[in-house]
Amino acid sequence: MNNKSLFTSAVLLAIVGIALYQSWPNAGQREVAKLSASRVIETRDIGKNFYGVSVSREAKTASDFETIARSKCGSSEICKVGFWYDVADMPKNIPMTEKQVSAQVAQYEWVKLTGFNRTLVKCSEFPGTPSDKCF
Repeated sequence: MNNKSLFTSAVLLAIVGIALYQSWPNAGQREVAKLSASRVIETRDIGKNFYGVSVSREAKTASDFETIARSKCGSSEICKVGFWYDVADMPKNIPMTEKQVSAQVAQYEWVKLTGFNRTLVKCSEFPGTPSDKCF
């Protein structure tokens, strides 16, 4: 290969690399938006840093709930998201009733300062989930 060919190849490789780099985050954001939109029925602010999300039964893994919650929390310093399948069971504010508490199927908690984040699911809804991932 001569120097001109090497230079041309390097320039083309750089252009392809830049295009891939720029499109990669956007593709991920589109997938998060698609996942969230296909599963989220309704969202509510139900308390300070606490959001309620009614989801379809397509949301069935801790990863699904975490993806939806992270899109809701955004850049909040502290965030808690509760999930319900039936919008009628989702609270409008806190404190929650016993019925609302028992109808909750998952929750996500995030504290930016410490890096703490946790997704828990209701084990009776998700058999086989390790007990440390249940509430």
